[in-house]
Amino acid sequence: MKFISSLKESKYFKKVLYCLVLGFSFLYIFCVPSFGESSFVLRLITIYGSMFCLGVFSIFYCFLYNDLKLNKVVFLIPSFAIFAFIGTAIYSKDFASWFSLVLLSASCFVFIYSFKTIKNKYVILSIIASAFFAFSLYFIIYFRNEILSFSSFEDESFRLGPPFDNQNGVAAYAIVGVATSLYLVLFLNKKIRYAFIIPVLTSLLVGISTGSRTFILALAVFIIVFLYFKFKKHKIVYLIVLAASIGLGIILLNLPFMETMKDRIIRGLGTIFGFGTRVDTSTVERAIWIDYGFTLGSKNAITGFGVNGFSIVSGVDTYAHSNYAEALCDFGIIGFLLFYAPLVTFFVKSLLDKKVDRSLIIPFFAYYAIVSISNVIYYKKVYFLILAFLFFLTFIENREYKEVPLIKELHKIVFACDTMGNGGAEKVIASLANQMSDFGIEIKIVGVGDTNTPASFYKLNGPVEYLTLSKNNKRINGFKRVVALRKIFKELNPDVVISFLPNANVYTWLSLIGTNIPHVVSERNNPYVDPKNKLLRFLKRDAFYFANGCVFQTNGAKRFFNKKIQANSIVIPNPVSLTYYPNQFCDKKENTVLAVGRFFEQKNYHCLADAFKLFNDSHSNRFTLKIYGDGPLKQEIIDYCKTIEISQYVTFAGSDNDWHSKEFKDAVYVLSSNYEGMPNSLAEAMALGIPSVSTDCPCGGPRELIQDGINGFLVGVNNSAALAKKMDEALREKSLIFYNNTRNMLRSHSLEHISKTWIDYLKGLYKRVYE
Repeated sequence: MKFISSLKESKYFKKVLYCLVLGFSFLYIFCVPSFGESSFVLRLITIYGSMFCLGVFSIFYCFLYNDLKLNKVVFLIPSFAIFAFIGTAIYSKDFASWFSLVLLSASCFVFIYSFKTIKNKYVILSIIASAFFAFSLYFIIYFRNEILSFSSFEDESFRLGPPFDNQNGVAAYAIVGVATSLYLVLFLNKKIRYAFIIPVLTSLLVGISTGSRTFILALAVFIIVFLYFKFKKHKIVYLIVLAASIGLGIILLNLPFMETMKDRIIRGLGTIFGFGTRVDTSTVERAIWIDYGFTLGSKNAITGFGVNGFSIVSGVDTYAHSNYAEALCDFGIIGFLLFYAPLVTFFVKSLLDKKVDRSLIIPFFAYYAIVSISNVIYYKKVYFLILAFLFFLTFIENREYKEVPLIKELHKIVFACDTMGNGGAEKVIASLANQMSDFGIEIKIVGVGDTNTPASFYKLNGPVEYLTLSKNNKRINGFKRVVALRKIFKELNPDVVISFLPNANVYTWLSLIGTNIPHVVSERNNPYVDPKNKLLRFLKRDAFYFANGCVFQTNGAKRFFNKKIQANSIVIPNPVSLTYYPNQFCDKKENTVLAVGRFFEQKNYHCLADAFKLFNDSHSNRFTLKIYGDGPLKQEIIDYCKTIEISQYVTFAGSDNDWHSKEFKDAVYVLSSNYEGMPNSLAEAMALGIPSVSTDCPCGGPRELIQDGINGFLVGVNNSAALAKKMDEALREKSLIFYNNTRNMLRSHSLEHISKTWIDYLKGLYKRVYE
């Protein structure tokens, strides 16, 4: 997490990552038409390699400096590919082509995140225009002999395309190159816009060389719409410029080298509308295939015949030459609607929302609506590029966020923890749950893991319910636990889920994905060392990153996390909740040294045993050491006490939630931990008036409780000699002074105050949504 935080704070790294996104955006868009029909190895290196790099850098940039959230409309794109699998698996069996469709959907997400990184519409258009300009130069150089010989254009069979793509595919790239460059020429308010006249001309030359009549029609659509938005406030000017453009187009079509193109257009229109004496066989064939595609589609209208279904089922060994017919035949009505749903959504959104740039969405919508009549576009890479750009224009560009309450009302809270055993975190949950229940909030506690604690170690008020995932005393593991936990959360439908400790934080985060239930995580230990499992540490960081809020016990723990997490967090100390409050301060102390805590390596009871031996030896063995707690290292500590010959002075009292009423007369309380969050037992001992000595351990919990020399003593970690010395000093100090200073300090740690602080924080959480 430190590494991630340093990257977030590095302006240099941010610039480098941004430049990498720009560079690979250009490279990927250039490679798609340039190497789309090359060998697999070359495609793997160029297209898939640049796509992979672009995806990694874009998503990583959004993860660090933006966010990964997308509008749900975008998921219509992969849903189309997923649905296409049904017909493919049943009928066409063309899984290779279906997998290409999946990759195209993935490429759309890659483009969306790259555009979300770049943010600026004109920069994105400049990259697209420049990439297609580079492709057009490559295309022109490759076909330089044919293109430079203008007589070639007069040959009716002259149509360039392969080996880059078929003629209609290259024409699709060319029209996008012309459209993006032309838009920059007309609308970019910088002098550099005139440089894009060159990409307009080169892409225009490529489009003409394909002999595609759709290219000419699409070009006319873009010119008409672009000019309208450019001069819409000046209708007369618009009509004049439009008339001039039409006149220029007619002149160009009547140039000698355009004679063949003009003839093809006239024959095609004549065949469709029934005028002229020459029939265009290509148009007739297309009409027959389109009609046959609709006929086949009606026979299997639900799922269709799968990817490439028309070619396989019809037996004509070609596509239907109409995306409407092909989509209906291949994917049925559902697949047809799923394919066009995003495009229609963007178009409707542009009409309803004034902030959306209609000057780009409307012409591209018209283009794909028209080109779908005579071309199949569902497997065209450039379509998914434009789809991603339209998504950017509709749901990302010029979207302003506003803050709205995350939790509208706070009637039901669910706490999630590993168990409700005898740990400090569990005690805090029980205390908060009981107090919040008294405030009138419905409280549920869900145990994520252990089957050995079916009931809470700490007393819960009647209305507070503790639920576990275990069934028949069998622990639910792995993904099943996520599913079971998700089911419980959805059934409980709380206003917020608050999770404590690493396991619970991770499982709760995974189970709440997509539920819209707010999630607040809480750090209860030293995040620099806990948890020790690397995978769990990694998942825990993600849980904190995606949580709606974070609660820390100390500022030291908070500083471990990056600024994004810190900005949405709060530091709330543990409440001091005693089972017994003495009526007055007890100044007659017993010769007992007290320690409370589970027998884990973290508590460093070896150091405590060594310190007690030094301390007790200096007092003629008049003191006893009493330790409350259980744990896996208990027997080891018992054996160690025998080894250093103090076992006759040490009492192991086990777990006892009622130790407060028995030990308030003790002489000294000692905490010997290597690290802690906010130690409950230390605060409670201080509140009881027991002079306290603690290691000054990370992440600063003891330091936030003890003012050294004023209400207790702090010593270095794992220093038994210093610990023994301060225990001795604690006996000589006036315990009443420590007690009074502690009581003043702990007023802000009362259960009622801490509970209200939690509630105020939860009610103050906001989420950012688009206006």
